Amino acid sequence: MDMENHKAGVEPGTEKLGELDVKANPITEDIAPRISKPLMALFYAGAVVCIFVASIEAIIPASFFVQAVGPWGVATSSLWMLAAYLIGYVAMILPTRRLADIFGQLAMFWTGLVFFVVFTGVSGNASVASTFAVLRAFQGAGAGMMTSVCMYVVGEQASDRSRALLVSGLALAQLCGIGAAHALGGRLAMDGKFRWAIYIAAPLAAAPALLCTPALLRCSCTSNREPFGSRLFKYDI
Repeated sequence: MDMENHKAGVEPGTEKLGELDVKANPITEDIAPRISKPLMALFYAGAVVCIFVASIEAIIPASFFVQAVGPWGVATSSLWMLAAYLIGYVAMILPTRRLADIFGQLAMFWTGLVFFVVFTGVSGNASVASTFAVLRAFQGAGAGMMTSVCMYVVGEQASDRSRALLVSGLALAQLCGIGAAHALGGRLAMDGKFRWAIYIAAPLAAAPALLCTPALLRCSCTSNREPFGSRLFKYDI
């Protein structure tokens, strides 16, 4: 074997190198396209606002529930008003990652955005608490889609050194949103405008839409897109 390798100009111990290279090359096809630093900065700002607004909407009903009971004509616990949103939110975190592989991150982000804005308006106009809780589940699903895409892109694009810092910043935005929910909702409830505590999330969602979309468009334009059928039936974990 060594004599054959010597005649072929291959040094001993390297005869498998070409085979290994061939097997290693396809791995590079799955590497995500890199986003420029300015686009990444815009995207991160949008992700911070997105998670901040999602956190506000998760908690804010607790701050005006007493005022809402009168118009709705019911006496029920505020637990479902909070839980319904969180159920929808958490339920969409993992499926969105898979759906983004099929339909693209941009499509899933905007689907979540549309869900969030539409059901923000519809739930804010609910006439009974039970309807409000159901509609908030869909609102939470939209927030979960947007948050999932934001977290995935930040984790995918950030370097090993900065990833922990950036994710910590998103967690801080979530805590700030929870704190702002009580202050903002309480103030609006004192003025008898508890429904506006829900409606206010719709215009705030414009910031993530404007800031995150350019980076997601860049990913869509530069990524190596497989045929839709291949992406749909690809079950690699």
